[in-house]
Amino acid sequence: MGTSDGGYAQVVSPAKGAVISHIISQAVATDPVKPQDMCLKFWVYFSGPDNIANTLSVTLNNKIISNLFAKVFTQNQWLYMRTSFVGANKNVIAFSATTNTKEQVIAIDDINIIGRKCEAVGQCDFESGKNIS
Repeated sequence: MGTSDGGYAQVVSPAKGAVISHIISQAVATDPVKPQDMCLKFWVYFSGPDNIANTLSVTLNNKIISNLFAKVFTQNQWLYMRTSFVGANKNVIAFSATTNTKEQVIAIDDINIIGRKCEAVGQCDFESGKNIS
């Protein structure tokens, strides 16, 4: 995760039953006096047919900041995600992955926290190559 050797974290459901797995960060310190805008960036991979019910929840200090549902996204490819949040003194980020069907996979990679709001998703003018948002 964020390494040059290609490692990533994954949840793989067994042949029977659901699996819930968690990845929990160490406390990430910010300014102890004033809250700070932060951006969480990561890559996620959902495998399987488009109708699966797998989910990935991202929490900040036990409060959900993002819920991703596999059936909403294209399956079997890495997707770039980002979410803005306001950080307090010590922030704990957790990823909770739930797989509900046989032999499904949820993977996450390259988790990164930046000390500013996430950049807006822009529009591109393909004629000039410039961002027009």
